Amino acid sequence: MPDEPLPLLNNRFTVNIDSSRPDCSRRNIAFSSISAMRSSRSTSIRSSLMLKLFDILRRNYTTNQIELRRALDTDHFFFDWHRANLHRTLDLRTLTICQLDQRTGKPVNCWRLYDCWIHTWLGPGFDAVSSDITYETITLCYRSLNWLNNSHHT
Repeated sequence: MPDEPLPLLNNRFTVNIDSSRPDCSRRNIAFSSISAMRSSRSTSIRSSLMLKLFDILRRNYTTNQIELRRALDTDHFFFDWHRANLHRTLDLRTLTICQLDQRTGKPVNCWRLYDCWIHTWLGPGFDAVSSDITYETITLCYRSLNWLNNSHHT
């Protein structure tokens, strides 16, 4: 009898961020948590040609959101990326999230989120009587996502 697959754990993952800009190289970032990904489409039925055309044009601007949280350090990459998007044309990037096998550490599922930008950056709160880790939280918007097959994980 073949081995039955084990349930996958949600605490083993990597996040890579790519940029089309030549001055931004691929970055592998450690996050402590990531909210659920979403892919959705309006369920309304369009009957007229004009409404169908409007729906096609609107789809270019439809976005989903995902929230990523990481322990704060001295790297202010996300704040700078967010600030730059507030002052100029959107700097769209591609984000790849890979879920890792608990035994081998190799990717078993990967999702690629396209045309990402930071919608909201949230800095840490401070508490003088606490010794907890400080976190930054970013809310990314993305236009589409793809669940990659095994040949496209990297």
